[in-house]
Amino acid sequence: MKPEKITSFGLIGLFIVLMCACLEETPLSDGRFLGTWIPDEQTDTLIFTSDQLFYQTDTHEYNHSYVYSYTYTDITIQYKGPLEILVKPTTHPYELNQNELIIDFSKGCYGFEAVKSKYIRK
Repeated sequence: MKPEKITSFGLIGLFIVLMCACLEETPLSDGRFLGTWIPDEQTDTLIFTSDQLFYQTDTHEYNHSYVYSYTYTDITIQYKGPLEILVKPTTHPYELNQNELIIDFSKGCYGFEAVKSKYIRK
């Protein structure tokens, strides 16, 4: 092959790789989390009311609000509840399979146990 063709193929390949990486990082807004999610083992029910807001109901049935955004692989969560404290957002990998949601909070997230949490859509 001529060097020009190799360079063209290389640039096209690089462009495709960059586009795929950007798609994975672009925040989505497709309603995939909307609804109520019941915990498998924990006590925090999650109620997603929009693509930006959800509530966590604890054992005392008190609602703590959170803002969030998500990509195909990660969810970024920030506490915005009634305690009126500044909590930095944290990003967590998640898996969504039909009516099962698994969020990995093992690196810590304000208001959640530091474990991989499994939820079932109600």
